[in-house]
Amino acid sequence: MTTDDAIRILKETKPEAAVLTHLGMQMIFKGPTWEAERAAQESGVPVTAAVDGMRIVMGEKILTEKPNSEKQADLNAFFTH
Repeated sequence: MTTDDAIRILKETKPEAAVLTHLGMQMIFKGPTWEAERAAQESGVPVTAAVDGMRIVMGEKILTEKPNSEKQADLNAFFTH
């Protein structure tokens, strides 16, 4: 699935929030964070890109908790450059 596919699905279904997972190579090369921001802007739905170790807490609010490690910071830097 591409980001454009995800945007079409989000526009049709209008969920409260979305998490992009199992990212394809095209999305990885473009930058998952950037692609999630683009999907959010174009769909009007809050979107985040999943990272290894991420937790999603569902209650009255949906919260994402990303791991706080040096290894993950290095991986995030790789995707944003």
